[in-house]
Order: sequence, then structure tokens, then C-alpha cells
Amino acid sequence: MTVASKKNKGKKSLLYIWENRWLYLFVIPAFLTVLIFNYFPMPGIIMAFQNFDPMKGFFHSTFVGLDNFRSIFESTDLPRVIKNTLGISALGFCLGFPLPIILAVFINEMSSIKLKKFIQTTSYLPHFISWIVVSGIMYEILDINTGAVNKLIGIFGGSSVDFLADPKLFWIVSVLIAIWKEIGWGSIIYLAAIVSIDQEQYEAAIVDGASRLKRILHITIPGIMPTVAVLLILQAGSLLSGAGLSPGFDGTYNLGNPGNADASEVLDIWIFREGIRRMNYSFASSVGLVLSVINMTFVFIANKIANKVNDSGIF
Repeated sequence: MTVASKKNKGKKSLLYIWENRWLYLFVIPAFLTVLIFNYFPMPGIIMAFQNFDPMKGFFHSTFVGLDNFRSIFESTDLPRVIKNTLGISALGFCLGFPLPIILAVFINEMSSIKLKKFIQTTSYLPHFISWIVVSGIMYEILDINTGAVNKLIGIFGGSSVDFLADPKLFWIVSVLIAIWKEIGWGSIIYLAAIVSIDQEQYEAAIVDGASRLKRILHITIPGIMPTVAVLLILQAGSLLSGAGLSPGFDGTYNLGNPGNADASEVLDIWIFREGIRRMNYSFASSVGLVLSVINMTFVFIANKIANKVNDSGIF
């Protein structure tokens, strides 16, 4: 490419940016948010290789190399925390990933506009309720003595169940609560993808005598597969931090209690406990760094699979 062609290309790019300046202006807040909260803290990674002392700061704390990483794998808490993280994330991913798609298809196929709006509104309203409030509500509903669920079980002759204090039930209960909270919000993107499908395909299918189920299987589902692939890749990046509709840090922390501690302590809570409560900043930073590397690896793997299956990767 000659110098002149490079200059012309640069002028065209600047002209394009100027013509769309108002759109770029709207992007600035999101850009600054990512810059401030995701990129500016990155130098803090150095704590993972130090015996960090807040009084000494980054430049004067003792460098310990990989000692903090060795401490991770020597910790007796690691197997339990890994098991809880993978168990909750796997349940959230397997149950939570397809359900918003099913809900979106269900809402799209409804003939009543009023009923469609009602279901869509009521399904995504819980998203706006904080996990603190949700956990308080759930503790009341699932209370072993006065909770509505246990009273209903008692009416049918069953025994009361302490849903939120039994470690064996915590994974499934917490994931179901997260699904109730987030399923409607997760379906919005899929609804937008369904609306963007060319309606002439449906009209042609109706003329050919295709049933509603066949239209869903052969038009709707293939039409939203690029969106599904992108969201699948993005969620793969949080597989160890709350993938799919799993409760994540907020949910597991607020629903956790001494009774279910063996099942509710996940990696993010472990990092919080070690880094904030015990002020072991270096150890928490090393765990967070390992977690980030693993999540990034999952993103690359998911993207490669998506590219091989239907060339719908994001890079």
C-alpha cells in the first residue's frame, strides 16, 4: 500500500467517524467504564507475585515469585471450592442456557399481544430485584417452619425440608432461584434475534404447509443460532464465575449460611474471604489471576468450536 493510499484510507476513516459522531458519543460512557474498571486495575496483578503490604505499596513489597500460586494448590480448601464452583456452574449452564431460548420462542409464538406483553414483563421484572432482597424473600418462602413451600408440602402429607440449610440441596435450589430471577432478562436478546428473522420465510413455509413446530425447528432456531453462538462464547468466559443462569457470587454469597457452607463456597467467595476478610491480598490476587486465565482459555475453546461448527465465532 502506497503512502497516498494510506492517507486516503485514513481520511475516509476520519470522515466516517465524523459522520457518525453522535453514535460514537453514546459509546464513550461504556468505553470509559471498561477502561476504568477493567484496564486501569490490571497493574494490580503484580500483587500475585508479591507478599503485598498495603503500607509498602506495589514497588516496595517483597517479591516472592510463584509462592502464592503454590499455596493455591496446597490449600485444603481448593478441592471443595472447585467442586462447588463446577457443580453450580454446570447446573446453571445446562439448565439456564437453553431456558431463555425456549421462553423467547414461546413468547414469540403466542397469538395474544396482551398475554405476550404480560408474560414478558413479569418474567424480566425479577432481574431488577437485588440478590439481597431475593435472598430475604427466599428465606421466608423456604423457611422450614413458616415457609409457604413447606406448608404446601405439609398439606400433602410430606415432611418439612430445610432447603437453604441442606448442603445436598443448595446447588439445585440456588440455580432454580437464579433461573427465576434472570430467565426473562436473558430471553430479551433472543426475542430481538427472532424479530430480525425475515418474515417471508415464515410466509413461504405456511404456503408449503409447514406446521408451527416445523417452522420453529427449521426457521426460528437456525435464524437465532449466530446469536446463540455468541452468547455461548461469552458465557464460556464466566464458566467458573457464574455461567448461564447460575447465581454467581451475589447469589451464592447471599443465599449461603453456616448450614450450607460446604456446598455454597465457590471460587469467588473464596477470593473474597481470603482477600478482604483475611487481608491476604497476594493470595487472593493469584487465585483471581488463575481464574481469569482459565476463563479466557474457555473463551478461545468455545470460539474455535463455534467456528468449526457453523463459522459463527466472534474472532
